Order: sequence, then structure tokens, then C-alpha cells
Amino acid sequence: MCNCKPVIPLSEKGKSLQGCLRILFFVFLMIIIIQLIIQDFSNLFSSFITFIILVATFMMCHFLLAGILILFTMFEILISVFFIGLRIQNKIFGFRDKYSSSDAFYFTAIIVEVAVIIFYFILIYYAFQAYKEFKALFFNRAYCKIFIFI
Repeated sequence: MCNCKPVIPLSEKGKSLQGCLRILFFVFLMIIIIQLIIQDFSNLFSSFITFIILVATFMMCHFLLAGILILFTMFEILISVFFIGLRIQNKIFGFRDKYSSSDAFYFTAIIVEVAVIIFYFILIYYAFQAYKEFKALFFNRAYCKIFIFI
């Protein structure tokens, strides 16, 4: 990685949330690799963008990056729900696609997407906790600087 320092000095809770985001970084990397193997490349571009925002969030520890991460992760949930819905629709109505060729491949793709959706909800939870903590630390520090000069 790089030697990026957090924007603000972190408290103990901030450091633990930074560690949680770092663990989620490695899990997200594995999820992207699994999606790359199982699925097509249609939704991986947005996953890479979300991945880069996650990296920036745990390296710089800024509350705005955590908020953007929450927003992009919500979009990822929507994309995953669309993927599952399209697979179910194609299976019900008999449309042929890459996933309906065999039942094992179809259920594997659906199970992976459900696991990814669960991961995204966990990521949103920890990103929101980090957002709250980083914002509190940022504004407490900013107000302290303002009151020192007044």
C-alpha cells in the first residue's frame, strides 16, 4: 500500500473501525475474484470503483469517503438484486442465457449473489459506523482549532 496518513488523528474506536474496514477490504477483494470467475464482466466495473473507494476510506479515514462508500455500496446492492431477478426471470420463462445452461451453475450464481448482498449490508454497517466516528473526530478537531484562534 502507500504511506497515506489519516486526515485526522484517530481515537481507539476510529482505529478499530479502520481495522474492520481493512478486513472488509480483503473480503471484498476475494468477492471480486469470485465474481470474476463465476459471472460476466457487466457489473464488475462498478465493483472496482466501490473497491477503490473502500481503499481510500480506510487509508485516509475521512467521513466524506465513508459516505460515498455507503452510497456506492447501495448501488451495488441494487445491481446484485437486479442480477438475481434477471436470473430468476430467465429461468421461469425459459430464456436461455449463460447461467441457465445447467442447474448447478444457476444455483451457484444465485448463492454467490446472495452472499455478496449480505456482505454489502455488513460493509454498509461498518462504513456508517466509520462515518459517524470520523465525522465526530473531524469536527471536534476543527472546532478546537477555531476556538483556539478566537
